[in-house]
Amino acid sequence: MKIAAIVSKLFKMSGRKLGVYSCGEHINLVEVEGRHIVSQVRLSFADISDQGVPPQQRKAEVLKEALYNNKIRAKKVLLGLSGQEQFIRSFQMIMLSKSELNMGVQFEVKKYIPFRTDDLASDYQYRENKKLGKMDVLFVAVTKNSMDTHCASLKEAGLAVSAVEPASLALLRILSCLQQMDTTIAFALVVAHGLEAEVTIIDQGFPIFSREIKLPAGSDLDELSFRGRLANEIRVSLDYYRRQFTVPNIEKILFLSKNLPFLEGLITGLSEDLSIKVEPVVLEKDNEINSLQDLDMLKAYALALKDTVVLNLRINLAKKRHIKEIISEAPPKHEKAISFDIYAVRTPLVLMAVALVAAYLMPQVTIQEFTAKLKQLQKEVRVVFPASLKDYSLDAIQNEKTASSETIAVIEKMMKSRSKIASLLNVFPYAVSNGLWIEDITVSFANSRQSIVIKGAVFSEDSDTAREIINAFYRKLKSVQNLTNMKLLPVNNMYREKNLVAGFEISGEIS
Repeated sequence: MKIAAIVSKLFKMSGRKLGVYSCGEHINLVEVEGRHIVSQVRLSFADISDQGVPPQQRKAEVLKEALYNNKIRAKKVLLGLSGQEQFIRSFQMIMLSKSELNMGVQFEVKKYIPFRTDDLASDYQYRENKKLGKMDVLFVAVTKNSMDTHCASLKEAGLAVSAVEPASLALLRILSCLQQMDTTIAFALVVAHGLEAEVTIIDQGFPIFSREIKLPAGSDLDELSFRGRLANEIRVSLDYYRRQFTVPNIEKILFLSKNLPFLEGLITGLSEDLSIKVEPVVLEKDNEINSLQDLDMLKAYALALKDTVVLNLRINLAKKRHIKEIISEAPPKHEKAISFDIYAVRTPLVLMAVALVAAYLMPQVTIQEFTAKLKQLQKEVRVVFPASLKDYSLDAIQNEKTASSETIAVIEKMMKSRSKIASLLNVFPYAVSNGLWIEDITVSFANSRQSIVIKGAVFSEDSDTAREIINAFYRKLKSVQNLTNMKLLPVNNMYREKNLVAGFEISGEIS
């Protein structure tokens, strides 16, 4: 009986899993057996220096000690990273075959990553929309150094990392446990914790969009200020999502928070501000979930449920798919204005010339043979030359070729300019800060120069904060290689829908 009990206990321990959520200087551990929480622990690494021991080694020692003291026996780790350590982007692209998919995603994602990709590990998942002939792609990347550091500390503590995924997306498992994960509609999940929030959009069970929000300091001092700023950021996220994807409208918003004051009034107010039904995520429906201390622990628990709760989330950064440096511009395609190829008629013309010369040098008998060949070659030349060119002289054909080459050069120049502008516009999602929106972008051409004028506004009750946001946006644009002679006009305060906003105008040239 004792042996059977020991074997049973060991079998249960082997089925345990450990969700690990790393956030700043803290790491949150939740051990589960099935869906049951066995233990939950939070460790702080704010100060881990100890008598010259390297930080990573000391971190592993602290982790190993915590595992021992809390009797955590799980060896399989599901690691989740915070938004500060990862890069999440979603986009649509044309339908590609499986053999072309990796290269296609790498080519597309280069538009969205404004830095070198050599040091990134990435993964993606996609779905096909055959009706539109497009693919929706969810792409996640993290620096290899950051992920390797986390995995090394866990390995030194005797743990094996089986999966690495965004903790914000793992929270969808909580919705599934609470039966609030509707896979038949498009909805948004808003997670709020202090001055930080996350917006995730799910369409028919597929996580199609994710964005992290950081509100200005002091926004949480009163309900009205917090609600106004949060509503504005949610609105920006929804607008970007609608522009980026051809998908159904958002039917509702689920709001998830723990220990947030004025929650009921906030949900009612957001519903009025956004004109969308907003519902709370009811954690109280599940005693296991409700027992977790805060949102960080909730994320660690959601990570631990990876193999238990089925979800359309296949991202696993532990695969370490590396983004290759590829050519970001496809080679230009040259088109010919007229269907004339000098090489196609070169051989017949040469033979004709040889025949004519030989006719003067060879006997008359031979001349007759060459005359017959000459007639045959003339027929071949008429076939090679289009009917529209039969009356053209060689000089006329050369002039046509020169004019066509000039036309092609003009078209290529126009296409190059359009490509430059298109790639430039991809910079804006990363340059735009919270509370700032773009109202108008005008590109003009004059005297072989391209100029750009950007108009926008910032919603902020504090004029100094608004100016700081505008100046930060201006500095980011100045750092773009293709933008030169950038100028920021004086900021103007104005009212929009009874709200005071700071309007701005930035001009420059596209080189």
